Amino acid sequence: MLQEDTGVTLPAELAVMLGRLERELRAGAVSAESEAWLAQCGLTVEQMESQMEAEYIPERRLHLYHCDHRGLPQALISPEGETAWRGEYDEWGNQLNEENPHHLYQPYRLPGQQYDEESGLYYNRHRYYDPLQGRYITQDPIGLKGGINLYTYPLAPIRYTTGVRTSYKCIWASRSRPGRC
Repeated sequence: MLQEDTGVTLPAELAVMLGRLERELRAGAVSAESEAWLAQCGLTVEQMESQMEAEYIPERRLHLYHCDHRGLPQALISPEGETAWRGEYDEWGNQLNEENPHHLYQPYRLPGQQYDEESGLYYNRHRYYDPLQGRYITQDPIGLKGGINLYTYPLAPIRYTTGVRTSYKCIWASRSRPGRC
């Protein structure tokens, strides 16, 4: 619009009139009032249409997320019910496989995380999570209030921690140490 492109401030009534005229021109239905106003200015609808820039309409599509019990996206489903993207992850959030025939941008990982293409890490607002290590590589910003391990991921797949973080129960053990974490 003229005001945004040139920095010129138009009187409110004129700005409203031009906005309405632009909407009418784009819709292909110019009112008699607008045609009369254009004629008073010595212009026709055709002249105005030829001067208008094409309206940019970004291509947007709605996709629904299908997530597993941890909140990790498993698939993006199109409105037509087709799988537009599919991902497989291990217990720590490492991406094992991705099918992305439509080249969709899908940065979400474990809850609250976004994939950082530059580092290969998952960004979690104040810290970075490394799925190869299964832990954060930056300290917990709340310090020891979050527990004695400043780098742990709270949804660790091999441990269960109570809400108050005072005890834990092992739910996975290695073959070399059965029954022990």
